[in-house]
Amino acid sequence: MDALALAEAVMSKVRAGDPTTAALAVVVVLAAGVGLAALMRVVARRSPRGGGSRGELRREAKALLAQGAYLEAGRLYQTLGEHDQAIALYTQAGAHREMGQLFEYLKHWDAAAQAYEAANEIERAASMLQRGGDVLRAAGLLKRAGKSLPAAEAFEKAGQFASAARLFEESGHLKRAAALFEKAEQWLKAAELFEQEYQQEQRRWRDRGAQPHTQDGLANLALQAGRMWLKAGNPDRAATVFSQQGFVSEAAEAFIQAGAGQKAAELYLGQGQHDKAALLFARIGDPARRDAALAEAKLQAGDLREAADLLAASKQYRRAAEVYEREAAHERAAEMYAAAGDLKRAGELYLAAGCGEKAARALEQEHRFADAARLYLQLDQPERAAAMFREAGALFEAGRIYRQMGRLDEAIELMQRVDSQSDDYREASLSLGKIFVERGMLSAAKDRYQKLLATTKDAPSGDPEPLYELAGICEQEADPDGALLLYEKIVAQDFNYRDAKDRAARIKQARPAAPPAKPPASGSPSEAPRYTILKQIGQGGMGVVYRAEDTVLHRIVAYKVLPPSVREQPALLESFLQEARIAASINHPNIVTIYDTGRDGTGEVYITMEFVDGMSLKELLDKVGALPLPQFFSIATQICSGLGYAHGRRIIHRDIKPSNIMLSRDRMVKIMDFGLAKIVNDALADKTSVKGTPLYMAPEQILGMEVDHQSDLYSLGCTLYRMATGRLPFIKGDLYYQHLHTAPTPPKDLNPKLPPALNTIILRCLEKDKAKRYAQVADVLADIDQVKLAA
Repeated sequence: MDALALAEAVMSKVRAGDPTTAALAVVVVLAAGVGLAALMRVVARRSPRGGGSRGELRREAKALLAQGAYLEAGRLYQTLGEHDQAIALYTQAGAHREMGQLFEYLKHWDAAAQAYEAANEIERAASMLQRGGDVLRAAGLLKRAGKSLPAAEAFEKAGQFASAARLFEESGHLKRAAALFEKAEQWLKAAELFEQEYQQEQRRWRDRGAQPHTQDGLANLALQAGRMWLKAGNPDRAATVFSQQGFVSEAAEAFIQAGAGQKAAELYLGQGQHDKAALLFARIGDPARRDAALAEAKLQAGDLREAADLLAASKQYRRAAEVYEREAAHERAAEMYAAAGDLKRAGELYLAAGCGEKAARALEQEHRFADAARLYLQLDQPERAAAMFREAGALFEAGRIYRQMGRLDEAIELMQRVDSQSDDYREASLSLGKIFVERGMLSAAKDRYQKLLATTKDAPSGDPEPLYELAGICEQEADPDGALLLYEKIVAQDFNYRDAKDRAARIKQARPAAPPAKPPASGSPSEAPRYTILKQIGQGGMGVVYRAEDTVLHRIVAYKVLPPSVREQPALLESFLQEARIAASINHPNIVTIYDTGRDGTGEVYITMEFVDGMSLKELLDKVGALPLPQFFSIATQICSGLGYAHGRRIIHRDIKPSNIMLSRDRMVKIMDFGLAKIVNDALADKTSVKGTPLYMAPEQILGMEVDHQSDLYSLGCTLYRMATGRLPFIKGDLYYQHLHTAPTPPKDLNPKLPPALNTIILRCLEKDKAKRYAQVADVLADIDQVKLAA
């Protein structure tokens, strides 16, 4: 049907009152290539108001042609069905679009494509080629025109998958491109794009707050990417992608292909597929991991004993121990705990299994030597117990065991090393004393008991045992007076202590009548007392000190009552009076002046001296610690001055220490008790204590050798050390041993502000070798003066 016939059909529908069908017919006419104006003219001519015929249209077309209106003329010829004439006129008018429409109407696809391409309607041109069956040419046309997506679809239809894939990739359609690369068997490119799309999809899902691996589409992408990597010969990459999405079996197989069997096995382990993991570990030659995986499989199956054996074989000792323990296989569990380094638990389970010696060895390996020792004692292995106590530093316990074993030399060696600050020191000293007595070494026993009393002299009273042992030694040495003195002291502490009261009574009964007492040095009990006691101001080894008034000279004095041991021994009393007379001859501003000595109305021996209104150096140091340098220099030079004056008169103090140095309110230093220390110490030494104060005692004094002015210089060094640092050179441990053998910490290490030269002076005073110690106090004073000037 030509355009004119179509127009007639349109008009018939209009006349029939069917406008809808008429409208559809108009669309068909227009689609057939008839221009709207031409159609309207036809309609007008066939309308009731007009007329017209094909002849009239042809005349009009010719008229338009004569006017050069080729396009309009061509449309009329097309309406008349004269297509060749229409095409010629369209060509002359350059109306490529209208020409393409006409060729399309005529189903001349190739000509229509050329006309559309000339009209720059590329997609219409390509569509014509495709309708004509030339899809590949259509694709090329679209690609040249930059129409990537339509071109890609065309290439895909043409079976050119690689070309289509590249265009889809350029257009951002990665998944479709990847699928086409797969069809083209370009596996590497397909793998890359599937994985890239997978990662992008993951990010999109994460941005939405979802879990990507729960989405089927995402999972499929991972599967496709992994499979392409496998085909591309990259199983390692395939395994990585499979793993990311949780495809364990696929990932494991890929790892196996990649030669990474261990990674595959680890994946199976992570998924609880222990049997598969075990097979892989076996395949790669890792028996320990194989056994470990098999053990887990056995655990899952409830076969605990076999699981434990496998865990042990794979060196998973702690897990093996735990499983054996669940099975109540205590000894085997203990072995595993020991192998795992948990010796504490191993020991507990060895005990539970009744393997005491193994438990002890476990404790020993854990360095729990004391616990091991106690267990060895339970196992009746005293020698091993002693060795363990020794390793634990429990020297007394070790020594006690050796004593019980009769190995006294080893017992003595260990007990002598017990620190004087140790809780075991008392028991060790008592045991040592008894061992010495058993061996007939009474002097050594006395020395040990005396050291014990000296070390614990500041402790609360109530420990009479050392005194009791000393009294027994006195009896063995035929010294009833010494024994009686000690027994009476014990009874004064504890009236019912053992048989001390009875022993004292027996000694008194056996004693001969005492000789008449010598007359006192001055005064008489019948005379009125010269001194009025005002207040007790101190008490120490030298006796009790009171503040008193001299009623004759009307002055305040220090009134010291000496210990009973002095007055009860006539020879010592005479020595005391002699020393007192010598001390009274000293007249120096830094030495306390001795005024008088004698007996009071009760027979007590006293000595009166200058009263110093102030405090002792000990009290000051206890309060402030290290002294500032100016105060240090002031006190040190005054001590040296007083001590040097006494040494110049061949008088040795023997007990220089802060408690024997007074500081008056006007900052004067006063040294007390010159010469008296020797008398009091001699009275007590063979009974209850060593001679001197161990914190300040010179080495030669400890050894019982002759003391001289250099011994005072050592004690001075201890005093200066405390003034400079706030502490003594030796404060804990076996003080006697340390004064004899241990070098003191340099004072400057404790007080960095101390001048180096002063550090040197103090250490030289403390030299254990007298040949290296200062020879005289004047040299100490001169060196201190130099440091003071430099400071």
